[in-house]
Amino acid sequence: MKLTNLPKAEPALDPKFLKNLGIKSYDADNLYPQNVRNIVLNSKTGNGCLERYTDYIEGRGIASQPLAGFVVNLDGETLADLHAQVSSDLAMHDGFAIHVNYDIDAHITSLHQVPFENVRIAEPDEEGNVRKVALHPDWTGQLTRNGKPVKITKDTVDYLDVFNPDPKVVLAQMQEAGGPQFYKGQVYYYSSLGFLLYPYSKFHAVLADMSTDEGLSNIMNRNVRNNFLPAGAFVRLKSQGAPYSGDDADLEPQVDDSEYAEDLAALQGDTEALKFLDITVESKDEMPEFINMQGNNYDKDFTATAAEVKDSIYAAFGQEGWLAIRNGKVGFSGTLVADVERDYAKRQIKTQRALTRCYKTLLQVWTTAQPLPAMPDDANLAILPLVDLTTPTQA
Repeated sequence: MKLTNLPKAEPALDPKFLKNLGIKSYDADNLYPQNVRNIVLNSKTGNGCLERYTDYIEGRGIASQPLAGFVVNLDGETLADLHAQVSSDLAMHDGFAIHVNYDIDAHITSLHQVPFENVRIAEPDEEGNVRKVALHPDWTGQLTRNGKPVKITKDTVDYLDVFNPDPKVVLAQMQEAGGPQFYKGQVYYYSSLGFLLYPYSKFHAVLADMSTDEGLSNIMNRNVRNNFLPAGAFVRLKSQGAPYSGDDADLEPQVDDSEYAEDLAALQGDTEALKFLDITVESKDEMPEFINMQGNNYDKDFTATAAEVKDSIYAAFGQEGWLAIRNGKVGFSGTLVADVERDYAKRQIKTQRALTRCYKTLLQVWTTAQPLPAMPDDANLAILPLVDLTTPTQA
């Protein structure tokens, strides 16, 4: 079969150029990273896999303890703090951003993690080069300050230069900004897809499954909270001394037809299940009767869907080993768990080496000027895996 005969797949991202802001949108609504975060955090399976993935990227941190404790900005954050923040963004978005500031000699003086969701890529110039990125605290437009929304306009967006540590470039940018005191610095933008390209999340292909996972959780919640009924209803004759609506004895007893529906609704849910509902009837010809009530449990109807969704999510993160152990397919032992942990730690080595290269690029032009301390001589920026890969598994 020819590829051209197959149904055309929709593009994963639909970026547009927003002329009013001078940026390339991150998907059609410019909210791809925000949408991804919302989907993952509402999926119990996806969120659990993401937490494990983040832990294994961060590992045990920077190998050199002096470098791990090296303060990288005036807020007192260390390189270990920066590494933890970057690892979290990288796990969620397959990208991260770091703000870089310089002194008047074009040496780096501080590093700050920039939430990846806040960064957008600016339009290329006439030569096709992207020279700036745009930062805004909330691209959804929902953020407020002093009770007023922070609008998304060119006045509220910061446009910073793309990372380029060349002293000539940095000094020229400072001069263009009106001097070092007005210079906003640069942004180091990392994407797994390449230079200044919006990345897809690692688990992009199973975002629909994560949304389904959330829906299944909602169904089970409603099933438990709203589906169960009282054990039964006891129907009896109305008391002869029932109150009347007035002084006239010919008036019929005051009956509210809505009381039964309200009482029945109040007795639904897990905390009210298996109680009795007492109902009064008007006709003397009717004898007291017990009516059994039983609600339907819909959980089993979605068992196959839940299993398939969970399999897909675990597979997207490469965590099939943990799922197999959890489902009891391969038994359970300390040796087996250690093998699964070691295998997953090995899978993150490539990502951790990429992070090490990024840190080296940033720190090789670090200055020793005050008030921040000098960088330690030990320049071992390797990231330690979460588990020791050198120790063989003990039988």
